[in-house]
Amino acid sequence: MEPTKRTVNQKAGRSLNKGRRPMVALAVVLGASSLLGVLPPTSHLGAAEPTPQEQALGVLARQLGVSPKTLAVAGETQSTFPFVDRRATEFKVVDRKGNVYGIALDRGEIVDANKLASDDREARRSRFGNLDQRLVEELDQAKPDQPIAVIIWFSQGEQRLSPRPDAEKQLSDADVDRVYAEVDARRADQVAKAAGPVLRLLANMGVDAGKADPLTPALAVQLTPRQLADLRKADSIDTIYLDEQSTETLDVSVPTIGANTVHGAGITGKGVKTAVIEVGGRVAASNPFLPVEVHDNVNVCPTVSGHSTGVSGIIAANTGFSLFPPALNTSPGVAPGVRLRTGGSCGGSASELQAASTRAADWGARVFNLSWGSIVNPQNPNAFRVPNANARFYDDLVLNRFRTVMVAAANEAGPCSSGSGVVTNPGIAYNVVTVGNYDTRRTVAGGDDGMDACSSFVDPISTHSDRQKPDVAAPGHGIQSTTPGFPWIGGIGSGTSFASPMAAGVADLLIQRNPGLSIWPERIKAIMMATAVHNIEGASRLSDRDGAGGISASLADRVARHSGGDEGGLSYSCSTGGPRTTLRAVSLTGGQKVRAAIAWDTSTAFGDYANRPAQDLDLWVTGPSGALTATSLSWDSTAEVVEFTAPTSGSYTLAVNPFRCDVGSTFLGWSFVLL
Repeated sequence: MEPTKRTVNQKAGRSLNKGRRPMVALAVVLGASSLLGVLPPTSHLGAAEPTPQEQALGVLARQLGVSPKTLAVAGETQSTFPFVDRRATEFKVVDRKGNVYGIALDRGEIVDANKLASDDREARRSRFGNLDQRLVEELDQAKPDQPIAVIIWFSQGEQRLSPRPDAEKQLSDADVDRVYAEVDARRADQVAKAAGPVLRLLANMGVDAGKADPLTPALAVQLTPRQLADLRKADSIDTIYLDEQSTETLDVSVPTIGANTVHGAGITGKGVKTAVIEVGGRVAASNPFLPVEVHDNVNVCPTVSGHSTGVSGIIAANTGFSLFPPALNTSPGVAPGVRLRTGGSCGGSASELQAASTRAADWGARVFNLSWGSIVNPQNPNAFRVPNANARFYDDLVLNRFRTVMVAAANEAGPCSSGSGVVTNPGIAYNVVTVGNYDTRRTVAGGDDGMDACSSFVDPISTHSDRQKPDVAAPGHGIQSTTPGFPWIGGIGSGTSFASPMAAGVADLLIQRNPGLSIWPERIKAIMMATAVHNIEGASRLSDRDGAGGISASLADRVARHSGGDEGGLSYSCSTGGPRTTLRAVSLTGGQKVRAAIAWDTSTAFGDYANRPAQDLDLWVTGPSGALTATSLSWDSTAEVVEFTAPTSGSYTLAVNPFRCDVGSTFLGWSFVLL
């Protein structure tokens, strides 16, 4: 539902960023002076050859009946619609009152970008039906009667989200378990309704569908190309994905991220149920330093996996040994008090990894770590830059089962793997936290840290080409952890595989500090991004390789204690939220530096899920006089980060503003930290 229309063809928006690179918008920090007075000049009206920005201002000014001098371009991006062979330049434009307008131009003419997106979806559907691109490529090589493992994602219609308890309500572990049970019961009813028509279709074709996951609107099954051709136009099926294979995503870290400080306050992740889902999957049960409560050995390899054992130890290695060199650190894993469950798939089958995750969620896991990703074909890396069945599954796990999911970004950059640099599935999912890998250079101070050369950073393909992944970075180079054999500890190598469990451990610490965060993964994501203040490369707010920056367990814990920062969450509705929703007012002194973030979920039932999120929300900061101080905007990301220094003392307000809302409801987390 559209909140407030500002101009033809586009929904109301807000402001205010210029990209650090062509397709990724960054915050513009403003003082208390007039907005138009501090923006870079964007208009030289009267010039013989008007720029695209000048064209946008002129066209919009005529629509509004105002002077172009009262408007300024706040953000600009290129949108692509490949199946209708169209492109458009989209702008977010701000006026003197702080209103933000959207306008899209194609060769100087106004176009309806939302209609182009809809036409593009229909053209793709007309060409491929409900078949995913990589499945189409597989079918080109398959024999007519060759069984192909696929995952069928059901059409869900309008998705109704289960309600969450108020973010301010204090919850115990028992309360969280009760919420999970209620949510799962509602979700089971929704999934059963979506599954019915598909199961009947398959039964009529003589296909044995086996036992479906009652809480995920998807089904793993084997079908021939002939059968897939019969299903490609079925309205009850959203997308049929290839059941792809994934692979493992190949020390001074605990003190570097400040986890030892949190341990000193008695926060170790005690009692937080955590799941490590692995390719390979079998963890060394005999390792005396790695307490695993549940070994889920369904579909795991018969031999112990060093990768799985090492990843698990980064989170949960107990106090029986020092994970890192004694001269630097005497701490165990990041969250040694957790209750750990391990499992996965020996061969990396998507359906088996998802099934292991479902079993872990049913067990009660609050936090999931995924140190694996899809196998990239270096001859066609772009085909792997769109969400697949794994991405959709874990987005759904966050949105509809309220679980926090940490994912390794992959090691496809530089000299490693394909060399393409792409962030792989499921790391390109919207609702998860995707983690890059940096090298501490074996020092705690951080001044000489650098991103690992292999850490993936090439973003997902999206309509506006500005989705940012990874979200954060963590130490993952030259790691020591638990091993399968005596002396049970040792070097396990480098990779985002080992950065992701660092972040998962921090989530565990946050949940012990505040059990209510168990059902608010968006709040955990916002906290981690707001407090990821260790700038390793590029811009300090957001940049390609480290996202928001290196994580900080100590700052995150401080925010969770509402000391020197704050956080919260809300069930956000674009239809009732109005043009702007206040999140928090905070009193600042002049010269005080602040970082803030919002993070929200996209719906897995959204028709354009493969290309962009269901909502485009922006983060505003206004100062004591109501003047805009800072904003963060993008078109296709599901998180925004601002970093600013208060120009004067007084009350500053954090607010969220909807620019586009194709699905009216979502969950949103927010956080800020005083630096």
